[in-house]
Amino acid sequence: MDHGESSYRRFLDGDPDALCDLIAAYRAGLTYYLIGIVRDPSVAEELVEETFFRLCYKKPSYRRVAGFKTWLYTVGRNLALDHLRRQKRLADRPVEEYEPLTDSDPIPDDVLIARERRQAVLSAMERIHPRYRQALWLTYFDGFSVEETAAILKESRHNVSSVLYRAKAALKRELLKEGFTYEDQ
Repeated sequence: MDHGESSYRRFLDGDPDALCDLIAAYRAGLTYYLIGIVRDPSVAEELVEETFFRLCYKKPSYRRVAGFKTWLYTVGRNLALDHLRRQKRLADRPVEEYEPLTDSDPIPDDVLIARERRQAVLSAMERIHPRYRQALWLTYFDGFSVEETAAILKESRHNVSSVLYRAKAALKRELLKEGFTYEDQ
């Protein structure tokens, strides 16, 4: 799996459909990741658009040091950090504002329970340190390896492994505060 490298090469060679493939493949995951950093869905959407804009018009050089997806997330993360530096504050909005919890259609019990568990995990992640949240999100939600996560976060593999260990412990503490038992996790 090339994680988008061939599509980016096709785009650079003049295939406009390749950009559509890249956006379709990575937009949602990158948006959720950036929401975890900037804590504002509309700002995260703008940053994702800026990331793909840079990809399209500035055509930054991709050196194949890391995977394309790792590189793309690094570009998005750098834009998010630049945004936070400009804003000099972190928006403090609850996760409940990010996605609706109710639909007009009846929800089967299993789907409702899974949604509640997901909401509890997302809510608990909001209360842990942003560094922990980023490492957990990249590794467990976006499926990056520890090495790829280290490249995105610009840290050593060993450091990311340590952060992940502490992050999982912090998340577990937060979930236990919400009443999760070991069987629920």
